[in-house]
Amino acid sequence: MVEQVQTQSENARHLILSYRNKLYYVSGVNVSFREGETAHKAVFHALGVLDNHLQDLEIEIPNRIYELLLEYAKRDDKDLILTLTTDGKDFNHALVSETWLRIYVNERNTKRYVV
Repeated sequence: MVEQVQTQSENARHLILSYRNKLYYVSGVNVSFREGETAHKAVFHALGVLDNHLQDLEIEIPNRIYELLLEYAKRDDKDLILTLTTDGKDFNHALVSETWLRIYVNERNTKRYVV
C-alpha cells in the first residue's frame, strides 16, 4: 500500500518557476508524498509573471526536488531565492541571495529583474 502525505510550508519566501517556457512566481507548493515512489504529484500555486494569471500547476516531481523543497522551506531564509526550471520531465535549480542580486543589478544599471 502506498502512503500519501500532504506537505505544505509557509516558510518558502521566493520561489520562481520556469515551466514550459513561462515564468511564474510561486506562493505555495502542495506535495502528495507517496512513500516508496520515485516521483510525487506537486501542485505549484503560481502567478504568471507576464499575464498576472493565478493558476495551479500540477507537476510530477522527483524525490530530489521534493527533498530540495523541504530543505529550502526548513532554512526559512528570507534572502534566499530558489529558482526551478522544468519542461515537465527534467529539473534544474539554483539558489541565489536576493541581496547579492540587487547589488549585482545595481552595479550594471539594469532596470528590471525578477524577484
